[in-house]
Amino acid sequence: MILKFKTYQMGNEAWSIISGITSITHARITKAQRQNPNLIINECVQALDDVGRVDEQFQSYELVQAWHGRNSDPINIITNMPVYLLNDEGKTVEKIN
Repeated sequence: MILKFKTYQMGNEAWSIISGITSITHARITKAQRQNPNLIINECVQALDDVGRVDEQFQSYELVQAWHGRNSDPINIITNMPVYLLNDEGKTVEKIN
């Protein structure tokens, strides 16, 4: 499976893609829960407004934990941006956020 999620790179929106995903879990979390100090975050992506501040209209955060075939630890991503799970051919299986 493939995990595709929107990010910001050098001030512009872009897509990050992680292939080789073997399993995935996800759950909606609150803004306060996303600051859990016990969770090791690989990526935290937040929508920004036109001047680069966190866009407060996106209050819904999703915690995505994805396991990759080469590692026993999950990849942890918190985002309020679009996230898609794709099959190996690149077709959308599920829109997560």
